[in-house]
Amino acid sequence: MVSVTTALAAAAAAAGCGADHDQAANHGAGANTAWALPAKPDPGVREAMNGLFNGESVRAAAQYEYIYRCMATHGFHYIKPPVGSKDVNPTMPDQQGYGISVAEARSHGYGSKGHSDNARTEIDQTAGLSAAQKQAWGLAFFGRENGPTVRVNLPGGGQIEENAEGCLAEARIKIYGSLEQQMRLQNLAGNLPIMARQRADADPTMKKLNSTWSACMTGKGYKGLAAPKDARAKASEFHQNIPEAEASQQEIQLAVADASCESAARYAPQRHLLEDRYYTAGLHYFDGEIAALRELNEESLKRARQILQNG
Repeated sequence: MVSVTTALAAAAAAAGCGADHDQAANHGAGANTAWALPAKPDPGVREAMNGLFNGESVRAAAQYEYIYRCMATHGFHYIKPPVGSKDVNPTMPDQQGYGISVAEARSHGYGSKGHSDNARTEIDQTAGLSAAQKQAWGLAFFGRENGPTVRVNLPGGGQIEENAEGCLAEARIKIYGSLEQQMRLQNLAGNLPIMARQRADADPTMKKLNSTWSACMTGKGYKGLAAPKDARAKASEFHQNIPEAEASQQEIQLAVADASCESAARYAPQRHLLEDRYYTAGLHYFDGEIAALRELNEESLKRARQILQNG
């Protein structure tokens, strides 16, 4: 089965999407280069990080539209995935993994059950096709298995390689003008927040903060939790392993303990400030690449709108 998630995995990789630890392999030695950490973050630094994906919803819609037309020329119907109306940086999540009040915790815990219910449903793009047709579908979408590829060095270190033919590659070239630039700069846009948070996690200030929180949680009967994100992960496990009513009750109890310990340690404001300092450092370190990315976003947005207008 070729699903939307499978078929667009290359797109997600190029944009730097994914969990923090999943992206570490892409950073390479360059990720360990010293950043100049400012005493204070730049005002609006999180908005600046989110701004690295300005126009992304339009570009995504145009990419799906172009792929739809391209696949049709090969005799296949491509199901265009839904696109949100807002631009979203996939590695700057609203749910930060920390920062919950005692009142929120007592009311509904972390809302883990709701998050699992809202998980994206994959679309089977090749439903009803024969094995030979599925192979042809993949050839049209991704290009030949041994066809031409593009390999680029990433600004943060490491390399990525992608097919240079097929409807997916054609769509990107049409929108971005250069597959190489799209791969380099969009990968940076998605990975930069991850690199910044990884550096913040390794900072002695953060380690001390997590240690204080962890000791507090141990005192409340929750051993082995290193940081608030671990408490949320544990809450999600409740809903997989025990009856729902009991899972919800245990989640609320855990969330209340977490919120109490975060409040006692002033966890959220301290972590937020430290992360913002590293976000600022990252934006400054890659200022040349960021300027090129913003220019790429503007130019590609014009091309994307033309594709959608000519539909």
